[in-house]
Amino acid sequence: MAAENEIKLRTHYQDKIFISYIPPNPTISEFRAFVRNSCNFLTRMPFTVKWFDDLKDLCPISSQNELNYAVSFYVEQKLPEIEIYIFADVPLENGTLCYNEKELLLEMQCKKNRKFYIVNGHMLQKDESNSRAFCALCRSRIWLLEGPGLRCSSCKILVHKKCHKFMNLGCLVFPKQNCDSKHENSNVGVGNLDTVDANPEKAVVEATKPNNVVRKNLPFKYSLESFNLLKVIGRGSFAKVLMVELRSTNDIYAMKIVKKKFTRHDDYRWVKTERNVLERVSNYPFLINLHSSFQTPSHLFFVTELAQGGDLLFFMQNLRQTRLATDYSQFYSAEIALALNYLHERGIINRDLKLENILLDRDGHIKVADFGMCKEGIARGETTRTYCGTRDYMAPEIILGKRYGIEVDWWSFGVILYELLVHKLPFHIPARLDDTSDLNNQWDVCHVHYPSWLTSSETSILKAFLKKDPKKRLGSNPQTGFWDIKSHRFFEGIDWHRLELKEVQPPFTPFLMSATDDRYFHKTNLCKPVELTPVKQSILDKIDQSCFEGFDYVNLHFYNDQCIV
Repeated sequence: MAAENEIKLRTHYQDKIFISYIPPNPTISEFRAFVRNSCNFLTRMPFTVKWFDDLKDLCPISSQNELNYAVSFYVEQKLPEIEIYIFADVPLENGTLCYNEKELLLEMQCKKNRKFYIVNGHMLQKDESNSRAFCALCRSRIWLLEGPGLRCSSCKILVHKKCHKFMNLGCLVFPKQNCDSKHENSNVGVGNLDTVDANPEKAVVEATKPNNVVRKNLPFKYSLESFNLLKVIGRGSFAKVLMVELRSTNDIYAMKIVKKKFTRHDDYRWVKTERNVLERVSNYPFLINLHSSFQTPSHLFFVTELAQGGDLLFFMQNLRQTRLATDYSQFYSAEIALALNYLHERGIINRDLKLENILLDRDGHIKVADFGMCKEGIARGETTRTYCGTRDYMAPEIILGKRYGIEVDWWSFGVILYELLVHKLPFHIPARLDDTSDLNNQWDVCHVHYPSWLTSSETSILKAFLKKDPKKRLGSNPQTGFWDIKSHRFFEGIDWHRLELKEVQPPFTPFLMSATDDRYFHKTNLCKPVELTPVKQSILDKIDQSCFEGFDYVNLHFYNDQCIV
């Protein structure tokens, strides 16, 4: 219970929200100490506090004057609370963004623009820009006190929210026509479509085709007919990956196809997890971005951006040198580490990090892919127990059947870094062992070989990641794990802020002649036929289609002027 005059704080840090109270007129040192304790930051750990001011700009609270302004605004506006956002770093220069701040601003904008109303081709969105406008349907004024109107993003027509359901004419052409109040709801589309608040009286629409308006075809549900299937670029036990062309735009994407007959019962959990994770992490620069997902009675389809540089396994297999240069290894591992930390901050463990799942885009940047083995809802310090992953990359605690947390990803990261630096696996885990004691003995006697030509910083970081005890593994500390990784001397000279903004030039840029150039994909896959394998009707009849409800998805971040999550 808050005491009189205490200030209520709503603190956002990572995926957590803290509600707390501070005394009135706090000093900046008291305020920062309070925030540090709330987020369990160590004394030496830097952080930045920001809040949305009266102009809706995200402003820092780093001085007494800035704190006083935030408190006075809270008092004068009689706000219920001060909402602050915590970033676990400090910008390198004044005016630059903190780590993850760009993503936060994007999410805030998406929340603001999230709800669309789709009626007869109109894409209607809340519009508060004009308080003296008139509804194009009922001709009465749109009072902002009653709520904002809805404006079509294509033809710019403006209507009441209560009238939008009765727009029975298509977008761009509005001849005179009566709109009967008994008109059936023709809403289709995505997101949350509100029901009509009240039935308006008969209204007359009188509008003309606007000048210089180019209608953009924004499909809100894709199908297999939306794409041209070009070639096979990957293949697995239960899925294959095609290079495809979106017919409406001629853009090139990757399409992962999974047979539903392989996803019955418990198997569907992996598909559902991949679909959920892809939606949650899309639009991060070092994770593969989901364009859309859809289904047929027999197959599931994931359409993602195409990483045209191939995977790191292909890259390493075609190296002329016996090892990567240090700048290559440092660059790739730093971008992979950022991707892993992004997942961990959202309570996601990857559990299947390996060279095959790390791709290069056409500019040479990392793209981590394949999230079917992920575990959601695991915060730092929490554990799970499912046995899964690729054996040579699996942490000891997984193979031994123990409980584990995000530390398993840093073990896999260490194995990958060893491969980048030494060009081979640090050790091979037998596919079958008599019992777990054999495996324990193997790890105890089979030490990792660190070649003499490795630098001291390379050897040091490999040993730090490849520790059998997960509590001693680099990156395992719940509060400072990623900070410990970034500050290791192996990454000395890395500008993490510029790296995440993709402002650092990759050491290698794929040589590509066209958007469909396939030189960086395995040749054995490219000769495979692109046709879908037919599924017998008897098998289709056994598939429970209700398991796949909600699978369809469209990521409108792929459009420059739309913002939906």
